[in-house]
Amino acid sequence: MTGSAGQDGSYLVELLRDRGYEVTGVERGDLDLLDAGAVRALLLDAAPQEVYNLASPSFVPRSWEEPVEVAKLGAVGATVLLEAIREVDPAIRVFQASSAEVFGVPVETPQSESTPFRPVSPYGTAKAYATFLTAAYRSRYGLHVSSGILFNHESPRRATGFLPAKVAHGVAAIAAGDAQEIAFQHAGLDWREHVRVDQSLVRGQDYQLVGDASKARDRLGWKPSVTFEQLVALLVDAAREA
Repeated sequence: MTGSAGQDGSYLVELLRDRGYEVTGVERGDLDLLDAGAVRALLLDAAPQEVYNLASPSFVPRSWEEPVEVAKLGAVGATVLLEAIREVDPAIRVFQASSAEVFGVPVETPQSESTPFRPVSPYGTAKAYATFLTAAYRSRYGLHVSSGILFNHESPRRATGFLPAKVAHGVAAIAAGDAQEIAFQHAGLDWREHVRVDQSLVRGQDYQLVGDASKARDRLGWKPSVTFEQLVALLVDAAREA
């Protein structure tokens, strides 16, 4: 599993180990995903039955600051990995983590598997490339490779640079008397006494990235286990404890 120490990777490692898996985690600095020889050597050594490619710089605005690095990791890195798997063991099952950013400014809401890709950032473009390439390898070589288009998702392990985590930590700071910022009712505070809107920072975004998960519901029997309100409470409680 690449990206095994991130928010998604850390939860997935725990889930798989609870199911009896032996997991080999790869983080930035452990392996150069652009080094085809090193990737092949790792696959030969670990001999995995499944590969989860979660490696990616996930903070979208920052992708404009390092577009070349984002393209290398998100697009070229995925290519190197798929090609190495094809050469070493085509029976390996592969999951490629894609992103709702492939839709960019979407033509419809909610978005589904058939919504056209219109990425508007280096991150979204790299993810679109990897998603298309995954389908191409499945079609050409018959590999068991799949992409999951992930929309915004949160947990107490989310970095504080993201808005929900930033808000939750602000709530905790206010409740502890350490800051004057943003609050939720969960913390026993009236948000109207703390929220200030700087109109110069409003982006005027008139579209929404909202996923249609009906395919996962129908074919996999999946359903969300946490409501939005429960998620807010989870984030705030974790931030207050921290």
